[in-house]
This record gives sequence, structure tokens and C-alpha cells, in this order.
Amino acid sequence: MKKINDIKLSVKLIIGGVVSVFIPMLIVGIISVNEAGDALVDAGKRTAERVALDLAMTAEIFLEEEMKFAKEMSFTPVLKRAMEGVAADGLEGSMAAVTALDAFLAEAHQKVGADYDLFFTADAAGNTLGDSQNGGLRAKKINVADRDYFKAAATGKAIIGKPIKSRASGLPVVVMAVPLENGAGKFIGLFGAVLKLASLSDKLTAIEIGDTGYPFVADSKGIVIAHPKKEFIFELDMTKLDGLEDITRRMLAGEAGNESYTFKGVKKLAGFAPVPMAEWSICVTQNKDEFMAPVRKMEIYNLIVGGIVLAVVGVLIFFASLTIVRPINEAVAGLKDISEGEGDLTKRLKVRGKDEIGVLSHSFNVFIDRLQAMISDINGGVDTLSSSSTELAAISDQMSRGASQTSEKAGTVAASAEEMTTNMNSVSAAMEESSANVNTVAGAAEQMNATIDEIAKNAENARAISFNAVTKMEDSTDKMNELGDAAQAIGQVV
Repeated sequence: MKKINDIKLSVKLIIGGVVSVFIPMLIVGIISVNEAGDALVDAGKRTAERVALDLAMTAEIFLEEEMKFAKEMSFTPVLKRAMEGVAADGLEGSMAAVTALDAFLAEAHQKVGADYDLFFTADAAGNTLGDSQNGGLRAKKINVADRDYFKAAATGKAIIGKPIKSRASGLPVVVMAVPLENGAGKFIGLFGAVLKLASLSDKLTAIEIGDTGYPFVADSKGIVIAHPKKEFIFELDMTKLDGLEDITRRMLAGEAGNESYTFKGVKKLAGFAPVPMAEWSICVTQNKDEFMAPVRKMEIYNLIVGGIVLAVVGVLIFFASLTIVRPINEAVAGLKDISEGEGDLTKRLKVRGKDEIGVLSHSFNVFIDRLQAMISDINGGVDTLSSSSTELAAISDQMSRGASQTSEKAGTVAASAEEMTTNMNSVSAAMEESSANVNTVAGAAEQMNATIDEIAKNAENARAISFNAVTKMEDSTDKMNELGDAAQAIGQVV
């Protein structure tokens, strides 16, 4: 507390002003940044979800078109003729039709482009027949009876199979399988359009979402089947990745929404939507830091603006404090001069206004006026006191001399009293001796009873008179002793 009290008033004003501006700015800045961050995160999630919905719709339309193409291919005469011939006459009996089918599928594959890995047909037992590789699958005796799409087609259902690795090329593919029936409605096989997942991934992930955003596709088991990084396809299993539990659960449940998650230590925001036709889920993800980039810029701008504002406020408060501190310093200097310096009471402060500082300056001047008048009165009193002191000194000297004389006289009186006491003691002794003699005479006279009665009476009278005289002399002696003691006491006091 003492250290705070030692700080100059101008510094206190600057610190107080800057702090009073800084704290509200800090609070407002934190609130605004947090609100902006939350708003951006929410907007980012909604944007990602909207993009995911758009991509899911695009994928759904794309798959519908591909399925439509596969169905159209299944109705071509050359394909129906070859498949019905094999069903009726066997492969050997329909080899010409199957060879024609090979040529037809190869030509169709060439026209469609590189999005497809191949086209093929399989009989009711799953054995591959005609294909776009000029019978390459047939020659390898590849059987697809164990595939999910074949089992679904055998029930008369056109289906998009689960993403798999092709037995022909080893590439990740998805098969559009269309069941084939003869005129009697009996299942005789299927037509399969094998779509490269890489091509599908390129189409779905071509969209750019900021600097770090991208979409990816997961199948019904959480396996990533489309991703901008081809090495992740069939390699990432969302169900086994830490931090993705919530979003994986919702995606596999076929939900549409948004979620925050962490992947390899990076915080991300994601929107996701289902592709019902294929039981897939498309997720659009983006790094959270990218969403927060504007907020980070806002923080920097706030710091810069805050620093400028604080600097300006500090300068303004500094100059404003001068108008407050300068008159106070002048008053302090005046008081210091009175207490420590020459004590010039003729100095006065300038009264610059009617505010508190002006009142302080005026009050200081009034105080100095009264102090000056008080000092003048004190000086006059000191002069009077000085003259009175001189007179008192003279009186004291005179009294001292009188006291000396009194002491001398008291000493003389004391000596005389002592001498008188001595004389009275001598008289008393003589009287006592005389009284003894008279008593002796009286005794002798008593022996002479008869002859000298009158002499005895006279002697008795003389003895009584002498006794009275002795008593009075003793009283006089006591009183003279008391007078001597009193004289000595007076001498000591003086």
C-alpha cells in the first residue's frame, strides 16, 4: 500500500485512465471474439452440412443415372440374345452370340470412357460370360456368385453393390447389377456395370472447400470409399478412429447433420448427409482453425486498435493530468517553501478557473494570507514580550538586591537575638543563684523563729518576687530563641 501511495498523482491518473479504458475494451473484445467464433463455427457447420446434402443429392442423381444406363444396357438385343441362348443351349451352343456380346460390350466401354472398369454378364450360376475385355473374365473363369450384388440380383432386384476390389483389375469398384430374365420371367443371370471408385471419388471430391476442406464418402460399414487422398480409400475405417465415434455413429445411422471431431490431433468441423440408394454417407470436413481465421484476424485487429486507443487515451490523460497536477505541484512547492525554504509568504498561486483546482488555489492563497497575518501578530507579540522581559529582568535584579539586604538584616537580627538569649540565660542563672541564697537565708531565719519573724516574712516576699522574675525571664528566653529561628529561616528563603 505504501508503494502505491508513493506513486505520483499524474502516473496514478494515467494508470487509472488506461485501466478504466482497457478493462471494458478487453471484456468487449473477449465477448465479441467468442461470439464471432461461435457464430463462425455454427455457420461453418451449417455450410458443411449444406454442401454435404448437395453432394449427396449429386451422388444420388449420378448413381441413378448409372443405374439407368445399366438397365438400358440389359435390354439391348445383342445382350438378351446371348444370355437367353446360354440359358437355353449352354455356353458352347451360344458361343457366337457370346462373342458378339464381347465385341458389343467392348465398344460400349470404349464409348462410355474411363469411368468404368468394365462391363460384364454372368449366368444364373455366377459364371462370367461376355465382357468388355473380349472374354477375359470368361477365360479366367471368374465366378461372382458370392458377391452381394449377385445374390440381390438373383432375387430380381437391381442393386448397387457394396464397394469391393475388382477380381479382374484389383481396383476399388462398385457394381451396378441388373437382373436378367427370360421370356418366362426366370432369372438367367445379370448385367454388371463396374464403376471405378477412383472416378467417383474424383467427381465427388473435386469441389474445393476453403484451403483445408474436402468431402469423403463412407459405406454402410464406415469404410472410406472416396477420398481426395487415394491412399485412404479402403484403408480408413471410421469405426476404428479415435475422436470420430459420434460422427461415425450418426453417419452409419443414415442421419444428416453436423458435428465437431478431432482427426490426428486436428480439430475439424463436418457436415454429413446420406446417399440412400447406395447406403453411403458423404461427409464434408474442414479444419476448425480455418473457420477461426477471421476471428484470429479480429483478435489481431482488436489488439492493434486497442493498443492505439490506449496510447491515445494515455497521451490525452497525461496532458489532462497536467492541468490538475501542475496547480497541485505549485501548492506543494509553496508549502515546501514555507516549511523548508525561505518562507516567503508573499507568493500566491494563480487562480485559473472556478473548478476544484481553482478553488484549491484560492483556498491556498487565503490560507497564506491568514498565515501571513498570524505571523505578523506573532511578531508584534514577540516585540511586546521582549520589552516586558527586559522590564521583568530589571525588577528581578532589584528584587535580588533587596533580598540580599533582607538576608543581611535577618542575619544581624539573628546574631542580636542569640546575644540577647545568652544574656538572658546569664540573668536567669544569677536569679536562680539568688533564689538559692534567699532560701538559705529563709532556712536560717526559720531557725530564728522567735526573734526575726518580720525579717522572715520580708524574705519570703522577696523570694516570691524573685521566682516570678525567673519565670518571666525564661519565657523571654524562649521567645527570643523562636525569633532567632525565624530570622534564620527568613535568611534562607531570601
